[in-house]
Parts: sequence; structure tokens; C-alpha cells
Amino acid sequence: MLYLEAGRWDRKRMEMPGRRLGGTGEMAEIIRRKPYWRQAKLLALTSLALPAALVLGLAYWVGEFGAMTLAGMPAGYLLAVHGVAIVSIAAVARFAITQERIDRWHGTHDDA
Repeated sequence: MLYLEAGRWDRKRMEMPGRRLGGTGEMAEIIRRKPYWRQAKLLALTSLALPAALVLGLAYWVGEFGAMTLAGMPAGYLLAVHGVAIVSIAAVARFAITQERIDRWHGTHDDA
């Protein structure tokens, strides 16, 4: 970034409170956090993939399930409404539990 200092432009790195810049300390910190963020990103993507696939898949198959009835309602409707809700709640629960495990493993968890 460019900063105006004493009438001339100068390139400097922004410093964040409590963080040392430069040297091996910063690089070691970045390297130490890479596995954490890799696991967190993979978990987020996989948690979103199942409900998304279910929504898209049910939209494709709902017509074929429409001929069947369960409890007096079209089976396609019941599967779409209740199935997506249940799978989404399960995906959120799985995400929360697994993210807590990842946080504890890497020492970044909150005790609250």
C-alpha cells in the first residue's frame, strides 16, 4: 500500500496490533495456520455440498415422485420440503461439531 509521509509517497506494510511483521516469526505463524484454514475451508465446502446437491437433485426428480402419495400429499412435495429441512439441519449440526473439533485440535477454540 502507498502511504503519504512527510510529503512523499512511501510503500509500507500495515501493522496489526499484537503482530510482529517481518522475520521468521510471521512466516512461522502463517505456516502454522495453513492446515487450520485448509480444514475449515474443506469442512465449509462439504457442509454446503450435500444440501445443495439435494435441492438440485430433488428439483430434477420431484415430477417423478409427484405420482406417489404419502399421507394424502404428493411424495415429491413431502421429500422436497421435509427432506431438505432435515438434511440442512443435520449439515449445520455436523459443521458445528466438526468445526469445534478442528478448533480444539489447533488450539483456537473458545471455552465459552
